[in-house]
Amino acid sequence: MKKLLFALLAVTVLVSSSCSKEKKINRRIDGSWKEVSYNGVAVPADEQSTITFSKDKKGGTGTMSYSIISIPFTYTLVEDKMTIVSTIDGISDTEIVTINTYEKDKLEWTDSDGDKSTFEPK
Repeated sequence: MKKLLFALLAVTVLVSSSCSKEKKINRRIDGSWKEVSYNGVAVPADEQSTITFSKDKKGGTGTMSYSIISIPFTYTLVEDKMTIVSTIDGISDTEIVTINTYEKDKLEWTDSDGDKSTFEPK
């Protein structure tokens, strides 16, 4: 009986202490990331884009920076899907990406066109 109670207590603690997928992704992507590969091909250092995320619960704000332009955006997370909304000159653009990998040192996603990008912390 003691073993059963201990097992139930252990499962309860484990379940109550685990985070949702969105929280884990959001916690790990906070900060600046540089794109290191696109569809498996290395991106030259002088052509790398940078994405900066600033988290806020299930989403947040950020900036996509390319060589000559910086684009502000907002994002939301639901499970492993990130919806990114940017506005340039009054025109909104929405992109939904699927997060494939989210670790401290690697972020990989596939966009709605099937293109895969890999990022590392900047």
